[in-house]
Amino acid sequence: MFGYRDVGVNDKDIRRKAWQAVFMISGLFWLLVGSLVCWLV
Repeated sequence: MFGYRDVGVNDKDIRRKAWQAVFMISGLFWLLVGSLVCWLV
């Protein structure tokens, strides 16, 4: 689960932050799509 080497920990931290950013952006995108659908309907 945790990397013993500093490089492994850094790599996992960077990957986790990247995934958080991806989920945040996709969440905002779907929120926008949902509001557009509500306006159209």
